Amino acid sequence: MTDADCKILALQRNVPEGDGQERLAVGLVYSLRNRQNVGGVPDLTKERLQGALKTIVERETQQEAAVGSGDGWKKHKKKKKEAEQLRRGLATTINEFPPALVEHALHAAGFDGSAKPADILDNGAQFDALFDALRQHACKVLDEMTNTASCKGYIVARPQPTAASSDAQPEDDAVGKNLLYEDFHPFLPQQFEGDGIHRIVTFDNYNKVRSL
Repeated sequence: MTDADCKILALQRNVPEGDGQERLAVGLVYSLRNRQNVGGVPDLTKERLQGALKTIVERETQQEAAVGSGDGWKKHKKKKKEAEQLRRGLATTINEFPPALVEHALHAAGFDGSAKPADILDNGAQFDALFDALRQHACKVLDEMTNTASCKGYIVARPQPTAASSDAQPEDDAVGKNLLYEDFHPFLPQQFEGDGIHRIVTFDNYNKVRSL
């Protein structure tokens, strides 16, 4: 959070700066010089999605070459991440879509999130299905958030083990007394709805979520 002069008033998360990144702290000026989409978010086009998928494939090819054939642990780690390849890859190449929003769009459209980017590029029908999923669900969420005076906030939580005790009251869930908060979003992530594990706590205003 900053004031009108971009002076930092509060930090939502404390993240150590990496190489080439400036230090962020209360009282310092938040620079917009190197920020993405400062001039506006570009439209999602098929050409842009195609370029994003090609970049993901190129990165994976480079990583495979770096792993080589002699490191079994790295191979195991890479295989474990294959299921998240598409979600994380799109979030880093189409940077207005965070991973949770990409997963929301894939889930809402019934698109196979474990599909490999290279296979999607080679399959016209699958490529069109991915494009439609992002346009109809991810872009829709962004439009709703940026074109309304305020948006709702949603906390993703899990029940606390003690919530099963006899003195736990059902209404306590609504105010989070029996819940462990995991994450929060300015949209309702469908991947957590009805999964039998998570609870969604809804607030009328996103600012109320961030203030907890």
